Amino acid sequence: MSQKIVFKQKYLPAQDDVKKVFQHANTEQECLLVLFAYQNGLTPSDIAGLCVGRYPLEPWQPYAVIRPMNKKVWYSVSTPEIVQYMQAYLTVRGGAKGDPLFVNKKGAGLDGRAVSRIISTIIKRANVGEWAGFSCRLLRDGFYDVLCEAGVCRFWRDAIIGYDTTVWHHWELAGVKAKKLDDLVIIMKNVYPFVELSKVV
Repeated sequence: MSQKIVFKQKYLPAQDDVKKVFQHANTEQECLLVLFAYQNGLTPSDIAGLCVGRYPLEPWQPYAVIRPMNKKVWYSVSTPEIVQYMQAYLTVRGGAKGDPLFVNKKGAGLDGRAVSRIISTIIKRANVGEWAGFSCRLLRDGFYDVLCEAGVCRFWRDAIIGYDTTVWHHWELAGVKAKKLDDLVIIMKNVYPFVELSKVV
């Protein structure tokens, strides 16, 4: 007799779920860590690799993401919320261009594990235990799910979230990179209402 296999559907956080987590971020740094994961789809290591001066201080500007482990490069876009919190954060953080953007109390740059721990602490603080498996990684997965729901084709989804970084090199060689960056901004503007977090639920 064959045994029936039941696949459990993976939980993905909805926008309102993430808003509840975001409301328990107590500092500009904590807010930014959540926002980078959910609005730009960055991993903890990607976030740890950000430097002062790399992120645009105006909304809807493309910027390069450099993955620390392998130096692969792709592009994302500054969002209004991240810019808002970034300006407030940098007023306190200071730092010279090229310094690690996120640091601990001793001034040392955070690594990916530290970023993951901080986000996990925010999730626990929000008391969202009823959502089994809610984790730092699911913020990024939630962003990818939003791209799917918004009808963004897989080719673009993988480019936006850094699954496929080679396309940007091909576009640069083909002389169409600038046009693709304009297209990226349009996509992110369309998706933004579905990942905006500051509105209270």
